[in-house]
Formats: sequence, C-alpha cells, structure tokens
Amino acid sequence: MKRSLLPWVVLLWALLLGGCVETIVDPKMCPDVIEPAVVVEVRSARTGAPEADRALGVLRDGDYVDTMHVSGVTSDGTPLSLEGAMERPGTYDVRIEKDGFRPWTRENVTVESGDCGPRTRRLTAELTSAGR
Repeated sequence: MKRSLLPWVVLLWALLLGGCVETIVDPKMCPDVIEPAVVVEVRSARTGAPEADRALGVLRDGDYVDTMHVSGVTSDGTPLSLEGAMERPGTYDVRIEKDGFRPWTRENVTVESGDCGPRTRRLTAELTSAGR
C-alpha cells in the first residue's frame, strides 16, 4: 500500500513559511519615499504672491548645512516652496534670502523622527520688501 506524500509536503511547506509570515505582513512597512525635514512656502508679505523662484534657502543643524531646493509649484508652474534636509531629523536654523527682500529666519525648528522618516515641519516665510 502506497502512502501519499502530500500531507508531508504541505507540513514541510507550512514549517518553511512559518518564520516568514511576520516579515511579509509587517504593519510598519514604509513607502519608498524620501521625506524632507523642512518645507518652507515662500510668499510676499505684501501681496501673498509666491516668491520661491530664485530664493535661496539654507538649513543649519550644528555642522550640518543644506541648501534647499524647489519642492512645490502653483497650478501655473510658479515655484511656491523650498525643501531640504532629506530624511534627517534635527533642530534647524532656517534662512530664506531673495533679492529685493529682507532675509527671513527661524531658529530652533525641531524635526522629530517618525515611523518612516522625519515628521516634516511646514513653515511659511512671508518676505518683506528690502525697501521698507
């Protein structure tokens, strides 16, 4: 009388997968996205118009320095915001400069770690004219 190997194959398969199930169904899986620590929407204090185009944004955390880059645009493609310090929690001094405007600064902007990277801090820089 021949015995079926099927029950043994099923048991072996279950044992082999048993250690992997937790890894496959990990509830803390993070999306494959790189998050900025700081995002600054740059606007004119007088008109509210977007002013990120040709603005210089700098983030400092101790010896770490990062030049920000454009991250958001309006519906017509005008640069609206700057971002920086990708995937890096910390405590930042933020400076935005643009010709014709006074420098805008914020000190000690704390960015905490989240489950999948930094908890992005969103700021609004309202630039005032250098002539005022």
